[in-house]
Amino acid sequence: FIRELSVACRYKGLLLSVDNTVPFEFNAYYDIGEQSKFADYIVIMAYDEHYVGSEAGSVASLTYVKTALANTLAKVDKAQVIMGMPFYTRIWRVVQLTDGNHKTYSETATMPEAAKFVKTHNMTGNWYEAEAQYYYTADEGDTTYKIWMEDLESITAKLKEISAADIAGVAGWRLGQEDSGVWEIITSFIK
Repeated sequence: FIRELSVACRYKGLLLSVDNTVPFEFNAYYDIGEQSKFADYIVIMAYDEHYVGSEAGSVASLTYVKTALANTLAKVDKAQVIMGMPFYTRIWRVVQLTDGNHKTYSETATMPEAAKFVKTHNMTGNWYEAEAQYYYTADEGDTTYKIWMEDLESITAKLKEISAADIAGVAGWRLGQEDSGVWEIITSFIK
């Protein structure tokens, strides 16, 4: 399909990019190396490390982004790689059940919404170097709230890694969810 689509795109003078999840052995059937033979760019969605239904965790830790870069560059020329970053985070709610078990829920939040949530819930946070994120927690009754914050510092850390890899560029998911300061940071890394 990508091969046939690339012919039509070239005929019309259009660039073709293909979005992919972070490449691992379990999703190798997407074959980003083969896609790169026909597509102009391979966009890696380096987010949703933890997602609805998973255990609580970061949307995109720095370790995850580094893995995304390494696994992608092992198969695709760096001039074709665009790395996607999240402009959102998840607010995790871990509820202790009466039987001793727990149930985990999450909702997505824009960067400003997450910052507001932290303030209104008086959450305490610490910087975690490996994740390059602040991790916030708060207990309210039988519920523990957890946030691995996407903010200007976490985006800067991701951009340092991405810039060092000298790839084609970056993308963000999703416009309108970002802190307005993101654009100044991204611009500072653009060559």
